[in-house]
Amino acid sequence: MRRLPLFAAALLAAVVGCEPQSSGDVAGDPDTTITPAVDATASGNLVATLSEWQVVLSSDTIDAGDLAIQIMNRGNEYHQLEIEGRGMEWVSDSLRSNGETLARVRLEPGTYEVYCPIVSAHGVHRDLGMLDTLVVR
Repeated sequence: MRRLPLFAAALLAAVVGCEPQSSGDVAGDPDTTITPAVDATASGNLVATLSEWQVVLSSDTIDAGDLAIQIMNRGNEYHQLEIEGRGMEWVSDSLRSNGETLARVRLEPGTYEVYCPIVSAHGVHRDLGMLDTLVVR
């Protein structure tokens, strides 16, 4: 009689362990996305690493046009990436600790502020140092 509960538990573990994974949201973690890595050296690509209390860009000068941005939260707090300038604002989804996403945005030549707009118990993340400048040529 003991074999049946053990068999049922093993079967359940096998079924749960075989769920297909997609390149979209991770089950149970709606704000973390599995994405392919961006080659930060390729034209039109950028990696933005967020942590307490900084935004680190793989380059501070890029070419105008379509931009692929890999956004990685390496901090312990929730973070977002906002790009603002030339009359436009673009904001990513919130990312929890170790969350990553791949975003696409079109930027015209000019200077943009790149920052975290989140307000938490620590204060405004932008005011705490999560601010950088991006020059698009």
